[in-house]
Order: sequence, then structure tokens, then C-alpha cells
Amino acid sequence: MTGISLSVEIIAKKIERNDSTMDILPRLTDISRTVQRMQAIITGLLNTSVLDSGNLQYHFTHERLGYILHKSVSSSRDYAQSKRITLILEVPADKEIFIYVDRDKFREVMDNLISNSIKYSHPDTTVYVRGFSHDNRIRIEVVDQGVGINPEETDKLFQRFSRLSSKPTAGESSTGLGLSIVKRYVEAMQGHVWVESAGTNKGSSFIVEFPIPHNSSSI
Repeated sequence: MTGISLSVEIIAKKIERNDSTMDILPRLTDISRTVQRMQAIITGLLNTSVLDSGNLQYHFTHERLGYILHKSVSSSRDYAQSKRITLILEVPADKEIFIYVDRDKFREVMDNLISNSIKYSHPDTTVYVRGFSHDNRIRIEVVDQGVGINPEETDKLFQRFSRLSSKPTAGESSTGLGLSIVKRYVEAMQGHVWVESAGTNKGSSFIVEFPIPHNSSSI
């Protein structure tokens, strides 16, 4: 809030002096980034509060996995392109896979995992989003070529307000809440989430698995 206030004061003075637009635009960019960080923190705190209250409602429906993953990938493309990161979706072309989840919360899980991988990926690399059936489970993988995770820190990754040694590659902020919310959403939908990484600067794979729905199957 202090940063926004100071930036607004500086912009006002620049306008009074009839400074060029080029002098003002960087300040507006700073304000936008600060607001985005604050929105992420507020959203994370609100979601955590609702989860802690035990009043969060889940509305389960059968969803086409390929369709819902496509939506999440599409919504993350601009962010990926801004960092020169290629985002690739891989789902079976010969069959439709259905998943039984709360659609909105599953979208939030996927949006978080994809944006997280982009955040910790280097420019000119690729993030893969894969969905398929595996050992009578439905498996989703978000695989990046980014900064990786210290094996000694993986146990802390899904804890609330965790702070790891790995840092975003473009100075993005992290609330330390997103992955803890992901874990609670996934487990409430009868799923399991974990991360695999060979170590620092060796990329990461975030994996989510759900049971195959009893009343629906791959076609």
C-alpha cells in the first residue's frame, strides 16, 4: 500500500510538470504489479480462511479432462509468452477421459500449478501439461525445465507460508499459500498431489492423481 501511494504521488507530480508519458508508464507498471501481488495474497488468505472454517462446499460433476486442461492452459498462455516459455498440452487424441471433481476448484488447482511452473521456469524453456489414465487412476502432470527443488525442501513445499531456496526467475512474488490450498482442494476431491524433482536447476514435475469415476469411463 505504501508503494502504491508513493507511486501515485510521483505520477501526480510528473503530470503537473507535463513530463512525458515514457516517464509515467514505469510507475503505472509498478502499481499494477503491486496490486497483482496484493490480490494474490488476499485471495490466498480468503481461501485459507474458508478452508479452515470447514464451510467450503464442493459440487462434483463429471468433466472432460482434455477440455478442462485446455481451458487452464489457454488462460496461462499470455503469462508464458511474456517469459518466452512454450506451454504444451498433451492429452490422448483417441479417447475422451472423464474426471469427477468440483470443476471450479479443479480449475483453480490446475491454474495454480501451471502458473507456478511458469513462475519458476527460465526463458526459452517448455512447460508440459499432460493428462492420461495410469494404473486405474487419472493422472495429470505439470512438468517444467525450471529452477527445480532442493530434495531436502520437498516436504515443506505444500505447507502454508513455506519459503524455499528456489526463487522465481523474473522477480515474481510468492505468497506461500497457493500450493497449500492446492493440496487441500485435491485431497478433498479424493485425490493426491506431490512433486518430483532431481534437484536445483533440474526442473520439477507436479503430479496429481484422482480415482477413475465409477459412473464414467474413458471412451
